Amino acid sequence: MTATPPPALLPQGFADLLPPEAGGQASAVAAAMEVFARFGYAQVKPPLAEFEDTLLAPGPGAAMAAQTFRFMDPASRRMMALRADITPQIARIAATRLAGAPRPLRLSYANDALRVDGLGAPRQVTQIGCECIGSGQIVELALLAVLAARAMGAGAVTLDVTLPGRIGTQVSEVSNALAQRDRARVAALAPDLLPLLDACGPLAGFSDLAPLYADLTEALAAYDLDEVALTVDPVEQRGFEYHEGLAFALFAESGEVGRGGRYRLPGGEVAAGMTLYVEQVMAAAPPPPPVREPEVCGSWAAARAAQDAGRAAVT
Repeated sequence: MTATPPPALLPQGFADLLPPEAGGQASAVAAAMEVFARFGYAQVKPPLAEFEDTLLAPGPGAAMAAQTFRFMDPASRRMMALRADITPQIARIAATRLAGAPRPLRLSYANDALRVDGLGAPRQVTQIGCECIGSGQIVELALLAVLAARAMGAGAVTLDVTLPGRIGTQVSEVSNALAQRDRARVAALAPDLLPLLDACGPLAGFSDLAPLYADLTEALAAYDLDEVALTVDPVEQRGFEYHEGLAFALFAESGEVGRGGRYRLPGGEVAAGMTLYVEQVMAAAPPPPPVREPEVCGSWAAARAAQDAGRAAVT
């Protein structure tokens, strides 16, 4: 009688990360965190789950409510939630545990998040990022996004600036038309927004953002990143629900690999942050090298010598 094989089926949107990809991802994340540390960002590690009313408080958390897994805590009999995004947790930490810390407060993170509906995409995602609390300095965060993505192995990238809130209350009526770049529908529903459609293109040509363009080009040039393309899409609103003023998305060969922008903590304190989606960044990077079998040595001393020389070794 043959033994029943162990179950291997995973829920939709979840997957095992095997060698060499798991090791490659870990190395890439470490490289990005080193970039953040060089800019003075200190790492924090919030919990995977929180009470629902805390995690989904007004602000960044409320914007993720539709993507959040919920369950009953058997200990407290209160509803809990699994984070779908890490920014709301950083906002909570800054407003409570680190409320008295000097500003600007620079925090970084590298954690997994879970989302209800991945629309064919992974529902467990790895996020790394930075939050600068007490400052709306968007250029620093945009530069960090580019530097970290490059440190992780991504090649050519484009930084696309958008203006959340610029459309105002009309966005609910014309968002689909704007997203589809349907000029006829936009003209019928909100003709005053047509100039924003025409403004999509190179950031250098958008006069309203000339100071931002100058600051970004100066920062990128200082880090030898002159080849980074800078564009503007003032009508893009999807995914920027809690941002205000200025925001950006970062694109690589694999598609969108990160985003960031200005926002406010529940108490009104200004902040700016950015998040990189590790799986998407890795899709734009060269594949990791294959895992090599360890060298078999005749003694522990020989194994240590091989290891000290940078080779995997056992006895």
